[in-house]
Amino acid sequence: MKVLCVAFYAMKVAGQSGSCQGTGACSIDGSSTTYTETISGTVRQIRSSGCPNNNPVDVCVGANPNPANTQDWQFDIPATPQFNSATYEASLTGALSLQELGGIIGITRNGIEIRSCYGGNTYGICNSYSTSATAVEGDTFEYCRGHGNPYHYHEAPVCLLQQMGTRFDGSSPQVGWAADGFPIYGNLVPGGGEVKTCGAAGADAKYCMDICGGYYGEDYDDDFKYRYFMAGPNTIPSVTAGRSPARTLTEAEGYFPFAPLCLLGCGSVTAVGNDPNPLIGRRMASCGASASAGTVQGFSPTTLSGIITAYEPKAGTVGSEIVTTTGSSANGEATSSDAATSASPASPTTTGSAANEQATSSDVATSLSPASPTTSAENQLATASKSSRIRASWLAFTLASIQGMSLLAFR
Repeated sequence: MKVLCVAFYAMKVAGQSGSCQGTGACSIDGSSTTYTETISGTVRQIRSSGCPNNNPVDVCVGANPNPANTQDWQFDIPATPQFNSATYEASLTGALSLQELGGIIGITRNGIEIRSCYGGNTYGICNSYSTSATAVEGDTFEYCRGHGNPYHYHEAPVCLLQQMGTRFDGSSPQVGWAADGFPIYGNLVPGGGEVKTCGAAGADAKYCMDICGGYYGEDYDDDFKYRYFMAGPNTIPSVTAGRSPARTLTEAEGYFPFAPLCLLGCGSVTAVGNDPNPLIGRRMASCGASASAGTVQGFSPTTLSGIITAYEPKAGTVGSEIVTTTGSSANGEATSSDAATSASPASPTTTGSAANEQATSSDVATSLSPASPTTSAENQLATASKSSRIRASWLAFTLASIQGMSLLAFR
């Protein structure tokens, strides 16, 4: 049966390249989006349909034949993250490499799968811009910078970021969670600059990405000692109907690795959905005796609301709205009765997934070490007292004069 399914899928992909194969199960108007979080003991339980609320889910860009379809994600991750070793430096050395790991490595608050820069065994290990999914299949990313079935992001989800606005200090809000329980932020750092790899042209001298795509320090406006970023440009070039691919990025822009390239955390992870390739749960190391706290003293996990209100993106900048709030939660997000509520994920309708983004059958990941990074950048650290707990709100999602929606796909 498995052999027949694989053969059928290979035939299907080969026969469909370059043409959009009908309408996916995700609704065009964004109403299929669901997202809920629950804290159960030491576990953060996330449930989502995997359907985007703000993207052109029905457009097949470039040679991408696969419109978005329901995934019915069940993603259970540590509610209180821990480093895999006693120090940040040792945790970098022992980090779980994502250079050759396909499938989900995180999830956004509109319920969409986050993947690393690995584009699949067709392209090989991702250890530089030229081997990244952005470089080799970026022509299939639509203007919200996602693609595929399962629909997923390899880089900054600009339409979601436009919908959420920016925090009081100009930085992006938390857009999701990594599999190890650490938060994932968007593409802007405090001061409003784009996050880039440390040492890259235009990178902030302090808030820049280390070799795993994150920043270590207790001086960020949250209760964590580490957080990841999703990097990429801060504009949406077009929202016209039809095939609207994202702007092609270049190595010189310094956004690599775009999403987490390795995970410093440890603990139990469960990823269940229609995606036939959720390897992360089998790869994540358990927390041993040398594991150390990834949160500040007194941390208590809280849930974040889903960003599920249907949203029509508009061309222009992502961080165009700055809002502040009171009544913030421990995770640095505003709580509000106006937040969109989530429904139970819809039943799965398909198992379609891009063949070229599957992990290798050996399930072997290469470890990263700060002594031999996959980019030329050096991590720059800072440790300071925690900033005041002014939190940003994502209440005012309603950006006016919003235009057109087209829909998307993946290779």
